Amino acid sequence: MKRLLPAVALTPCLLGGAAWANASGAAVYVSLIFGAGDEGWGVDLGWGAELHVTFPLDELPQTECHPARAITSATGPFLRLAFRGLEPRVFGGLYYGHEAGAGTLGGELGLGAVFDGPGPSLGLLTQLVASGSDFEGFLGADWLAPAVELGVGATAGDRLGFIEASCIVGRPCRSAEGALLAPPTAAPLGDAVLDRWAAAAAAEGASIAAFWQLALDLQALGAPPALVARALQAADDEVHHTALCAGVIAQLGGTPPALALPVRLRAPLAGAAGLARLAAESYVDGCLGEGRAAAEAALAARLARHPGARAAQRRIARDEAAHARLGWDVLAWAVGRGGLQRQVAALRDARGEAVSPIEVPPSAVDQGQLPNGLLAEVAARHAVAARARLDRLLA
Repeated sequence: MKRLLPAVALTPCLLGGAAWANASGAAVYVSLIFGAGDEGWGVDLGWGAELHVTFPLDELPQTECHPARAITSATGPFLRLAFRGLEPRVFGGLYYGHEAGAGTLGGELGLGAVFDGPGPSLGLLTQLVASGSDFEGFLGADWLAPAVELGVGATAGDRLGFIEASCIVGRPCRSAEGALLAPPTAAPLGDAVLDRWAAAAAAEGASIAAFWQLALDLQALGAPPALVARALQAADDEVHHTALCAGVIAQLGGTPPALALPVRLRAPLAGAAGLARLAAESYVDGCLGEGRAAAEAALAARLARHPGARAAQRRIARDEAAHARLGWDVLAWAVGRGGLQRQVAALRDARGEAVSPIEVPPSAVDQGQLPNGLLAEVAARHAVAARARLDRLLA
């Protein structure tokens, strides 16, 4: 009989488990197994199912609004029933994972029993697991077989639970003097959740012009063409986000507001003062503001039950994370060119807006909107992370 301990596979974190002190999940997977058998090395089909529990190593505290979390690293045990062809294997071990961009990168170490004869034999496995919101892939090895396994599978969520993204949502427009220009206010739709989505649509629409402005500022100040191109791409992303928000309003039974670009663009920034303004706005509006909004969108996507709202927030979180990276890259370029460490360091205690003027009930999480209690916690968490990253940049 062939002997192999399959490497660890896919383990999504089910949304229901994340409301507790830990996150529990289950998954099924398929794989290719390259291993030694009675007739030498060969390739076989592997498949199986897994249960796991992960315990957060860092998280947002519970709130009165909803007991949700924003976990960036977690560890816990797993238990798997796996097959190589029709040969059963039962094994378990310990998982550790950390947030990596829009997904999770983790590792597993475990022991297993392989039922390939009168009695079980043992194997020692190590595994690298890369997880996204909809899938998970793995590469692992049984060091005693020896054997290597490569597999993929579908997931119902993120392995860690609710992962806090490190970045973004809408960028605000500003006047020539740097004052914030509020997006147009839509007429009330008679429901707080719908009004929140309408406000989001207006903010995303305002961000279209804000990124056009950023592209002009970058070009005028002599920034690398790649930064200008990324600003223009971000404007295109905001067009799509505006349409997504309007689509959710329609799916929830409301009438989407008309898109209105709020302001004429200011004259492009210029000179040393313009470079200092660019650096300040990149941190406050991009690194801090958009980063916080991305974390909010990521958490909203994981809590939402409405499929349209979940898909919209997931796309917004992903794109806004790229916009936040743009903010950090613009800041680094401006600081490196202009020697603006002292001016930028004065912004390290900035926090930005933490809550929405439109309060929603705890049940709004089902439709993709977070109550103000959760918004405030995400804002506080992100402000600490952004300040730490700013200190590293200026060191």
